[in-house]
Amino acid sequence: MAPLDKEVKAVGNKVQFYQEMGGLVGRILLAVLIMVGLSRVALLKVFQVPALILLPLTYLSLFTAGGSSFMWAYALCGLVTVAQFSYFGEYLPKVFPMHLRGTGGSFATNVGGRMIGTSMAFVTTNLVAPMVSGDPTKILPMHLAKAAGYVGLGIALLALVVGMFLPEPKSEE
Repeated sequence: MAPLDKEVKAVGNKVQFYQEMGGLVGRILLAVLIMVGLSRVALLKVFQVPALILLPLTYLSLFTAGGSSFMWAYALCGLVTVAQFSYFGEYLPKVFPMHLRGTGGSFATNVGGRMIGTSMAFVTTNLVAPMVSGDPTKILPMHLAKAAGYVGLGIALLALVVGMFLPEPKSEE
């Protein structure tokens, strides 16, 4: 059991490394696109539209194939996800009135990101994965991956629709 546990941890560390490096590239890419002068609403779409394709592709298809294609797709998932998180740290202060900036930004980040976002782990593992497996007592890693793909696709679709209603921040000039 110990050698298998060690191998699983090594693969987990490698997958996490790819995701973290993808996230780092996502933050850098976001900063570059902000400097280029892309509108804030268009900037969000640069990361949302690829997320609609990458998240389900990675978890519904490439997870079972494994290998380098899964690792690179996982890195790209990190890129589009972390870039969107970073985007809101840059966007929210610009759309809230001055007297609400700290409160509004904190509320959006904590309620949206921490409370609602974190609860999706419960939805994925306890609601969707048992439906995918067909037998709640026999949930395998592939069932969790498929559940993550469905939940990720749902969140990406919701984000794209809600993102259409975001206002463009006023120019700082």
